[in-house]
Amino acid sequence: MSLVSVIGAGSLANVFANVLHEFLPEFKLHSVLGRSQEKAEVFASKYSCQAVFNIDDFLKKYDSLSEEELL
Repeated sequence: MSLVSVIGAGSLANVFANVLHEFLPEFKLHSVLGRSQEKAEVFASKYSCQAVFNIDDFLKKYDSLSEEELL
């Protein structure tokens, strides 16, 4: 399984997440970076991923993944 992170929690991100869920089960959403905390939290809740609100935290989430999670 490969993990995917999304920048933005708007309509295009939702379309992308739906495509992953329905057609590409080998991919799992890991996190979403959003400017709006509310929208990012709603997105994260809907797709069972982590909500992040600034780019530094977003990149730290990536850096903290194990090698197995990245493959």
